[in-house]
Amino acid sequence: MTKTFLLGVGAQKAGTTWLYQYLRGHPECAMGQIKEHAVLQTALAGTGMSGRFPAKADALIEALQGARRAADKGHFGAAAQARLVALMDNISGEIDLSYYLLTFERLLAAAPQARLTGDITPEYCMLSADQLIRTRRMIEGVGYDLKVVFLMRDPLDRIYSALRMADRNRRIAGKQVPYPAAERFDNQAQAEWVEQRTRYEVILDNIDAAFDPDQGYLGFYETFFRDDTLSELLAFLGLSPHGADFSHMANASPEGGAIAPDKIATVRHYYDATYRACAARFGAGFVSEIWRHA
Repeated sequence: MTKTFLLGVGAQKAGTTWLYQYLRGHPECAMGQIKEHAVLQTALAGTGMSGRFPAKADALIEALQGARRAADKGHFGAAAQARLVALMDNISGEIDLSYYLLTFERLLAAAPQARLTGDITPEYCMLSADQLIRTRRMIEGVGYDLKVVFLMRDPLDRIYSALRMADRNRRIAGKQVPYPAAERFDNQAQAEWVEQRTRYEVILDNIDAAFDPDQGYLGFYETFFRDDTLSELLAFLGLSPHGADFSHMANASPEGGAIAPDKIATVRHYYDATYRACAARFGAGFVSEIWRHA
């Protein structure tokens, strides 16, 4: 039986963590312990280690230390072994993509009943059309049926949620956040790391250029958490129905203050081309109904 590989390319703060957790609990999936492998963007570009490499190295060191302590006590179990192997493959994949593919071979070998495995890394929305084509050739070249999922969210809402999440992560790392996200919303919304994840018109063009129409699922955060939408996605992925908890908010960003109307207007104007492109593609009525800033 041909196995399906799910390549989740975002968007950040559009429901990808919920989707990963749901699929990880699906009996026909082998998603593994790592949601965001975050390998392709640097491995394909040949630019060396990614910005996530230090965190990956720290996680691997911690797992190795834990494995040594467990081994000394004679309790180095299967779950700990699987995590250690996954972390080793993940960090090695930034250097050699064969280790990236090996991760999913291991997952499927350990779950013979599984039909699907995959990698849901929102940063992949920044891959160029050429990089996505190379990704397609690599994954299909080892026998997978490749499926691509891209979930979108009202651009301004997505940006504000991402900024609040970034602030939370800085605080967890012991760093200061001098100004609340609401106060710097208009300036940071135009930063490169934000814009690359928000220009849906560019991302959609790259997906169109790299994949066949029947390989891609385009969804919306605002209509995602309900039975009919989930059923549609499961059919696309070739999976059987499985119960879902839509009340569970996965990786929700902290609450933030109200954004000044003038800042909202500035950012809305900046991303007008994104709103117009989505309205043209998905229907102006539909987009204005689900996106409050449309």
